[in-house]
Amino acid sequence: MYSSDGETRVKIEERLKETQKVFGYVFDTFTVLNIYKLFTDKTIDRFEFPISSGKESVVFAASRKNKFYAVKIYKTVASTFKNIERYAGQRWGIESTKNKRKFIVQWAHREFRNLEAASSSGVLAPKPEKVVGNVLIMQYLGTKNTPAPQMKDYQITETLMK
Repeated sequence: MYSSDGETRVKIEERLKETQKVFGYVFDTFTVLNIYKLFTDKTIDRFEFPISSGKESVVFAASRKNKFYAVKIYKTVASTFKNIERYAGQRWGIESTKNKRKFIVQWAHREFRNLEAASSSGVLAPKPEKVVGNVLIMQYLGTKNTPAPQMKDYQITETLMK
């Protein structure tokens, strides 16, 4: 297989391996099975577009019947985030475990509960819908093409503070 711009087979295979490597950081078998559950129970119909990517997770916009959701997928495989247990454990009070996947699942459930508490208290935060393993589904804030700004990027005006 050769591309129109003259790439050799070796270069194409190298690029494919790199793509598979990056894909595998987020979409390992455990994660794919959790996403499959969300499709089969009709929580979501499709992924729309990526919203953000960080050290511990990737967030996508997804939809079902023209309703948008934010899908946060916590990375479970070979992430570059080396001290995840110390960071999240101290920050969120998550019990330490030798099993990284179990720790990540606890983290997703903790964030679900935190979002539930925030949204029920009147804080402008996404309302959580469901958590399956390391995949958290929440209300999508923003327009069809543009997600709402993150809190750290939000411009607070005097009117808003009153």
